[in-house]
Amino acid sequence: MSPCLTATLITSAAAAFAISSPALRKDSFSIRYGALLIAGPQILSLVLLYITNGSKWPIYLCILASHSAIAFFLLRHFRGARSATIILLVTLAFVSFWILVTATSTQQDRLVSILPAELLLLNGVLFLWNYPALRGGSSLVMAGSALWSASLVVLEFYFQLNVFVTHASMAGELMVFIGMLLIIIQSDTRSAVQLREDYRTLFDGSPHMMWTIDQATQSFTNVNEAGAHTHGYTIPEFLALSVGDIIAPERRDGAHAVVIGRKSSLIRSSLHLRKDGSTFPMDGEARILNLNGRPTRLIIGTDVTERNQLIERLHYQATHDPLTQLLNRTGFHAEMDRILQEASRYLEMIALVKINIDRFRNVSDTYGENVGDRCLQIIAGRIRENLRASDIMARSTEYGFSVLLRGLASPKWADKWANQLLGDLTEPVQAGDYSIRLNLSIGVTVYPEDGTDSTVLRQNAWHAALRSRKLGNNLICHHSSDERDGSKYRLRLEQGIRDMLAQNRFALHYQPICLPDGQVNSLEALLVMNHPELGQISPAEFIPVAEESGLIIPLGQWVFEHACQQLNSWEKHGVKVVPVAINISALQFRLSNFAQKILATLDKYDIRHELIHIELTESAVLNNIAEAANEMRMLHSMGIHMSIDDFGTGYSSLARLHQMPISNLKIDQAFIHGFEQSVSTLPMIKAIIGMAHALNMQVVAEGVETAEQLSILASLGCNLIQGYLFSRPVPADRIPDLIQRGTIHA
Repeated sequence: MSPCLTATLITSAAAAFAISSPALRKDSFSIRYGALLIAGPQILSLVLLYITNGSKWPIYLCILASHSAIAFFLLRHFRGARSATIILLVTLAFVSFWILVTATSTQQDRLVSILPAELLLLNGVLFLWNYPALRGGSSLVMAGSALWSASLVVLEFYFQLNVFVTHASMAGELMVFIGMLLIIIQSDTRSAVQLREDYRTLFDGSPHMMWTIDQATQSFTNVNEAGAHTHGYTIPEFLALSVGDIIAPERRDGAHAVVIGRKSSLIRSSLHLRKDGSTFPMDGEARILNLNGRPTRLIIGTDVTERNQLIERLHYQATHDPLTQLLNRTGFHAEMDRILQEASRYLEMIALVKINIDRFRNVSDTYGENVGDRCLQIIAGRIRENLRASDIMARSTEYGFSVLLRGLASPKWADKWANQLLGDLTEPVQAGDYSIRLNLSIGVTVYPEDGTDSTVLRQNAWHAALRSRKLGNNLICHHSSDERDGSKYRLRLEQGIRDMLAQNRFALHYQPICLPDGQVNSLEALLVMNHPELGQISPAEFIPVAEESGLIIPLGQWVFEHACQQLNSWEKHGVKVVPVAINISALQFRLSNFAQKILATLDKYDIRHELIHIELTESAVLNNIAEAANEMRMLHSMGIHMSIDDFGTGYSSLARLHQMPISNLKIDQAFIHGFEQSVSTLPMIKAIIGMAHALNMQVVAEGVETAEQLSILASLGCNLIQGYLFSRPVPADRIPDLIQRGTIHA
């Protein structure tokens, strides 16, 4: 064999060796590196064989280097496959021994054929390892490699059968070629089968419902287990159905159009039919595919029953009151907007009835929250019993309900209904061991007479109920144009309070509280509202608005801050100061941090605690007598005096106040006006003064305007006098002169 042919065979075998190994096919560099590392030393050995003039040592060294390189290559690239590495190294060692024996013999020319034969044999073993499962192709490649190697060495040198060498080499090459083709065909076939099985597994094992429909015949061609099972069928039963058999009749037209359509589309909440006749909602997607040359529609769906139930549950919780199971404010507003749209379309008359339970907080404070909740449930039940199927109601506020009466023949029908309801609601409520009679305020407004907008109607009904509360208990009031004007004024007044608070435009005036002889004992801080557009506003007007809107809390804090600031300023300027009485609203007093805020403000302005008298109405104190007593005792222990303002206008008695640390009791001016001519009022005032003194309280008479009133009150033992007889409320800059004089003449 010629040296050029041998070198070519060695290079080809090395390249085949590198290409046939998956460990080397990761990139072109590894293939070139492997081929060069294997073929280089082999070719060098071949060259040395012809240029060393019979010297064996260069050949030995070159053979040792070449086989060491091949061993290094095998260990480097096949260290993860231990069994394959051992087989290759054993084959390499066997052939290496054969080459060394041949090199030491006189027939060194045999190396020319052994070197490429060795690489062909190693390549065959490696190929068989890479494809052990493909018996036909890999066996043919191995046999071809062995025949090819044998033709190079055994047939030519050992048996001198030169005539068969060419034919045997060609047969070996052909066997390798055919074996490679078989491997490729078998590999592709197996990949195709595996891919088909993978897709089948994905289709059958998918948790989503999946089925295919032939577009031409509209028949099912395939379905997975989830699709058939969810509909209550076996797979053969499902495939025997038509599209219309699995869609609920009420949704059949729309859903069927989506299923048989010619475009891909989403399916939202399609209602599907089970074998037992029950239905379930399904969301899915339809895709047009080409399967086996036929247009096919693939449907992928999910049963969304649980999701829809969760959405419905969340929507119910967002729009309903958990205590009464009625609509809440959000749900009622949405329903009212919808009903008004229908009423506008069909010219329907509707009445909105607002029902408020007056002073209901007293019930919860007195009897406990459980009793209060039971009362609300009973009232809600009584209202519900008076409704027709078309009417709706809601718990629209904490202590109030709203009702929409639909299809009225006239506004008088709403009056009749409200009067009947009022009769039911005023009956005592039996909650546990308690029989409780509630007071109600009912306001009525009619669509479209009183407004066509839902917001306007709700506002009008609210103001009508508010007017009912002011006029007395258990009354029904209707919205009127006068009420509408009053509502606008109230809203304007509320906004004015907000603006003046933000701009710090309120003022404090101070009215002296004197001994009967006119000596100044203390002052009362009174808030003055002088609006730039509305003018001077009486406290009797703006204080109720502030209480209803919640603005009384920041307004009360403003008064306390500025009164303390004024006291601090007087002391800094050397003015002799007297205690200042500051009115505290019921809402302020109920704040959980009320006492802490009072003390923090006094510390802020460095005010001595005995200079502050806190005035509370008796209703504010007695609404929750236990908590009120604790707050008052804590403040009293810090040196702050407590007064009860407007005594006699509430529903309590002096006996209930004995447990409070009260210093002063102020008789409301309603008792003072004209009491000197009243036969019944004078004994009442005398009794109040006597009981207050018995409880170590001082008595202050408010609204004293005449000398005769002063004389009678002094004779009854009234301690302090406040009213126009001594002084009207005056600005802060006039107080130093009044205090300096010490006594004010009546």
